[in-house]
This record gives sequence, structure tokens and C-alpha cells, in this order.
Amino acid sequence: MKKNIIKAIVSLTLIILTASTSFGAISTDERNALIDLYNFTNGVSWTNSTGWLGGAGTECSWHGITCSGGGTTVFDVKLPENNLAGSIPPSISNLSGLLLIDLSSNQIAGPIPSGFGNLTSLARIELDDNQLNGNIPAGLGNATALMWLDLSENQLSGSIPSELENLSLLLRLYLDNNQLSGSIPAGLANLTDLLELDLSNNQLTNKISSAFFKRGFRTLDLSNNDLSGKLPKGLDRPLARFLDLSHNDLSGEIPSWIWNPGVSELDLSYNSFTGQLPSQLGYLGPYFDNVDLSHNKLSGSIPSGFILPHVNRLDLSNNDFSGAIPPELGHMTSLYYLDISNNDLRGVIPSEFLNLQRLTYLDISHNSLYASDSDLRAFLKSLQPDWEDTQDIGGDDDDDDGGGDGGCFIATAAYGSYSESHVMALREFRDKHLLTNPLGRELVDAYYAYSPPMADFIAEHCALKVATRVALAPVVYTVKHPGLVLVLMGFVVAGAGESIRRRRGSRTPF
Repeated sequence: MKKNIIKAIVSLTLIILTASTSFGAISTDERNALIDLYNFTNGVSWTNSTGWLGGAGTECSWHGITCSGGGTTVFDVKLPENNLAGSIPPSISNLSGLLLIDLSSNQIAGPIPSGFGNLTSLARIELDDNQLNGNIPAGLGNATALMWLDLSENQLSGSIPSELENLSLLLRLYLDNNQLSGSIPAGLANLTDLLELDLSNNQLTNKISSAFFKRGFRTLDLSNNDLSGKLPKGLDRPLARFLDLSHNDLSGEIPSWIWNPGVSELDLSYNSFTGQLPSQLGYLGPYFDNVDLSHNKLSGSIPSGFILPHVNRLDLSNNDFSGAIPPELGHMTSLYYLDISNNDLRGVIPSEFLNLQRLTYLDISHNSLYASDSDLRAFLKSLQPDWEDTQDIGGDDDDDDGGGDGGCFIATAAYGSYSESHVMALREFRDKHLLTNPLGRELVDAYYAYSPPMADFIAEHCALKVATRVALAPVVYTVKHPGLVLVLMGFVVAGAGESIRRRRGSRTPF
């Protein structure tokens, strides 16, 4: 019995010793690859290097290293934001069982080792936010298990290798914020599992293959490149939920398939798109919340049917939109950001704008707009205090001060600029004396309602400008010099009184 107990103890000891010997016993090649990584990236200056360069068998306990259950293979290398500086050693490809490597947000420079393509189990590469340079190695296309590839925010150059089309399991591809050039490989659109594609902030050129718009993405960001051409027409497939094509040289009309219920954010700004907005929009779903069409060449009116009820941010600025603002725009009550500045919008601002109580940013400057309702003017001024001063109603087309009429429409038409001293005097009188009392506000409201068409007519006829200036002269003089006018009026009254007294005194009784 006693012998059996001793045998059992010995057997258990051997098992424990065998297990402890095998745990962490990665191959010499893998150990050397990790030591190379430490040395190549100045390991002594790492933020955390706990355990590194410890004895054989301790590798799986080093900071950022995860091994297989038996401790014989390195699975993960995670050293983000750890002050790595230097380059990635070519021997990194000796980590033959590697599943994930994350060296993001460090100061690693030099090329990406082509040996990454030999790691057939590698599912995730995160080398973003470093200083890597050179070309993207074509050999990465051999790492067919890759599902996540992030090389963004580096200094990579050259073209995007077409071999990346072989990564059939890829879910996310981030190559943004580099110096990549050439065309976008059309084959990337055939990666059916790809959810997010970000190639923004590069130097990519030529047309975008229509294949990218025939399939669904969660994110498709091709902004800030030199892409050109027109967007394809006649598509009815799901589109990216987040679509950003801004800051390119795209042209032509915006196709109708852009207005898709699956889209939540649409940015086509800073291009050369032409044409008009659709007169009617179908149901766009509850997620369509950000639309930026600014800095294009879009024209025509803003249609009353162009209603985006769930949009939070709408930017139509710096286009050629004309005509009146439709009252329906005031029904977009989810808006917190609205910019329709630098267009040719004209006429009265609809009172429905008072419904836009969620607005925190408004820019309606550099149009020909006015508000005839005092409550609306107060609401607009609370968001953009100088909006009236930036309107161009009745001013000269060649007025180089960039200003508008500030609400003094007829005076601006007569004198040619809202900043002319006579106009400024009238504006000051309005603000200090008329808008401060109910009767004055009623007079201003009536003036705002009827004077803009008259101002436009006066501005087009030189003779009327002169006649209006003559007619306004007494008013302007009274406003600018009220004290002197009162003194003169006093003299006039006194003179009239003295004349009457003399007439009465000179009468001869019968």
C-alpha cells in the first residue's frame, strides 16, 4: 500500500515536471524572432517590457505575448502604444503560428517585411499610426487567412498591389493617410466579405470602378484623393452605410441611387457635381443623418420634396442653388447643423424655421434673404448674429466688401453698399429706436415684407438710385444729426411764431 502511494507521488511529480518543461517551450526560431523584435525596436526604451529577454521557456509570460494552450507557439503579439522605435525585423515571419500582430501607435519606420505573406494563419495585422515607408509588399496577398489589415497613418507609397484581391476572407482594409498613388484595384470590390474599405487621404487617381457601388459596404471612404469621372447610373443595389467621396474631382450629376435607405452618412463635398437635387425622395430610413453636398456646382432650387426628416447635419453651402427656401426645410426638426451659405437663394426666410429648435449651428450668409417676422429674426440672430449683414439685396454686384444690406434694402440699393455711411446710420437708427418698441417693430416688419422687390428694381436703374438718394437725404440727415435738426426746427418754429405775432400786431382796427 505504501509502495503504491510512493509510486503515485512519483508519477504525479513526473507529470508536473513534464508539463512545466513543455509549457512555454516555443521553438528557438520563434524565441529569436521575439528577441529580434525587441532589439530592432529599441526594447530598452519600451514603455512596458516586463519579462522580455527572460530565460528560455518564459516567452509566453513576456508583456504582450500570448501563446497556444500548450505554450509551444506564439499566437499574438500585442504591443500598441509602447514606444517601439526602429524597424520590424524580417525574422518576424518565423512566428509561423501567429494569428495577430498589433504594433500600432508607435514610432516604427522602414519597410513592411514581405515575410508577412508567409504567415498563412495570420488573421489580423495592425501596423497603423507609425512611420512605415516604402511599398505595400505584394506578398501580403499570400496571407489568405487575413480578415483585418490596417496599415493606415504611415508614409507608404506606390500603388495598391492587386494581389490584395486574393484575401477572400478580408473584412476590414484600412490604407488611409498614406502616400499611395495609381488606380484603385477593381478586384477589391470582389471581396464579398469586405465590410469597411478606407483609402482616404492618399494620391489615388483615375475613375472609381462601378463594381464598388454594386455591392454593400458598411464603410466606403475614398475621400481626399484625385479621383475623377462620373458616378455610374442605374444601380439599385445596397450602398455603403457610410459613403465619403469628398475632396476629389468627381463630376456629372448625382445619381438617384445615392439616396438609399441604407445610407446614414453621405459626403460628396468638394467635387464638381452638377445638376439639381431630386424633386422627391422616397423613404430613406431612420439612419440617414448626415448629408454634405457643399462646394460643388449644383444648381436649381431646393425642392420642397427634398425632405430628410432624420438628418442631423445638412450642408448645401457653396453651390449655385437659387430661388426661395422651401417652407418644408423647416420641418427637418432633427437638424442641429444647417449651412446653406454662399448660394443665390432669394426672398423671405419661411417662418417654419422657428421649428428648428435643435439647431446649434446655422449659416445662411451670402445669399439674398430676409425675414419679415421679428420673432424669426431674433431666432436667427441668436444662431448667427451677423446674418442680415451678409445678405445681398439691392447691393451692387461688384461690391467688393462682400457684405449685404443688413436689412436696409432700399437704402442699400440707392447707395450701393450696406457699409456706406448713410446706410449704416439708418441701420443704427433701426436697431436703437425702432426695434426697441412694439410700434417700431411693426413698422420694420412691414418694411421687410414689401421693400426687397422695390430694392431690386431700384438697384437695376441708375436714375432711380439718384432719385431715391435725393428722397432719402432729409431722412438720413435727420437720423445722423438729430440735435442739429431739432435746433433748426426750433428756429423754424420760433420764426413762424414771430411772423404770426407780427401779422397780428400790424392789423389796423376798423
